[in-house]
Amino acid sequence: MVSRLLLGLFAGLCLLVFSEGARIWNCQGDRKYVEGYEDPSLYCTINSTSTVRWTVVKETGATLHLATCYGPGNCTSPYTYSVLHIDHYISQTRVRFNNIASEFSGELTCQETLTDGTVLTDTCPLNVARVSFRSTSRVDIRANSMIYLDCNNSPYTPSIVRWSLTTTSGQTLDLGTCTGVNACTSPHAPGINLTRPYNYRSRINIQGIDGSKGGELFCYHTYNGLTETDSVTLNVYSPATVSNCHGEMSPANWSTILSCDVSNVFSSAGFYNFRVNAYFRVLEHGILTAANSYLFDGRLSYRDVLTPYTNITDNKVYYRGRLTHSWPLSPVPGIYTSLRVYVYNGFSASVTSDVGYTVNITTPSQPTHNCSELNYIPEIGLVPCVCTADYLGSPAGRLVWLLGNVTIATGDYGVTQLTFPSGQVSRQHDGMVVTCQLDWVQPINTTFTRHVAGELCCDVF
Repeated sequence: MVSRLLLGLFAGLCLLVFSEGARIWNCQGDRKYVEGYEDPSLYCTINSTSTVRWTVVKETGATLHLATCYGPGNCTSPYTYSVLHIDHYISQTRVRFNNIASEFSGELTCQETLTDGTVLTDTCPLNVARVSFRSTSRVDIRANSMIYLDCNNSPYTPSIVRWSLTTTSGQTLDLGTCTGVNACTSPHAPGINLTRPYNYRSRINIQGIDGSKGGELFCYHTYNGLTETDSVTLNVYSPATVSNCHGEMSPANWSTILSCDVSNVFSSAGFYNFRVNAYFRVLEHGILTAANSYLFDGRLSYRDVLTPYTNITDNKVYYRGRLTHSWPLSPVPGIYTSLRVYVYNGFSASVTSDVGYTVNITTPSQPTHNCSELNYIPEIGLVPCVCTADYLGSPAGRLVWLLGNVTIATGDYGVTQLTFPSGQVSRQHDGMVVTCQLDWVQPINTTFTRHVAGELCCDVF
């Protein structure tokens, strides 16, 4: 019985995954594949009964037909196995290029035709080049550390690989040249070393890198008179020093406010972000659950609050400032136990800091009023009408009187009664909605209407 249930669950999952069809799920659109060196494989999710056609649309608009598959193991292609290979299964199909050629550079298309004639299509950019870093568009390097970067190129000989750096200040530096395997020179050695262990790969090693070396690193490959290049951004950073963090609850807008001092921070790419986690335990049936982490607003920039200064220790320019962030309190009963701030100078957090912060959240009672005893509201004199709440919640709220959408009286936080103010209404307000409201994380109110200096207008809400 259990095995049948598992089989049924598996079939349902397969339906969820594959029912959409024609989806290239391992597409890396910004990647460059090195001509004559790499063997990329791309998979396309399909329905079980369909015909699939693989093509590449060139920049010129020309279309290359790669293969057509009519069922598992039943594919035809004008290309030999040494060029590309197609694997076709019930729920997916794969195209694998062998030492991919530049002719396949373009938009790879997986087109699925269902038995009812419906056509489903997905595409993926296929960028074939003679040189590629095979990395992300930016590399984060901590200042005064060492970095290795590989540049792959087509294994054609003889070929030349040249390295250069354009710094963030606009200066262009010639870092060196490799004319062949194990034939490299650099004018900046030994701080910058070049090696070429294979004819398809060159490596740069930068030691003790500092902010002046941040910028765009270029790798040029020249073969048979044709030069191609790829580049990567070097983000040289110094991790922030975080201090004097403070978290507080503001009843003015029912939010949590976090603030921290940040200093000694630097990023050559100008990458200054942070995010905050608030740890909150929910109260369910009188019992607190395990701590949960809530992420607010993702990564936020604090670049605008930074000012430069020169560190007297190393005579280098760094930045400092005070970052702040606020977000609404949760109306869900529970307790905030702590906060954590993550400060970034690149893809990963360079420093974290825990902040003490405890706020109990409990729901207040419904406010009430005794205004149903009034036949009218007098324009002049005492109005014997009181807005009351037995419990103002936590954090404690305050009572407010509203005439229409206008606040006419506000109590203090923690005070459970607020008398209707005298001299606030006139006959022009006759019949307007009056609200006794508890100002809390989520406002709670009760309303009524009365004539001004007249008889009863309406039933009590």
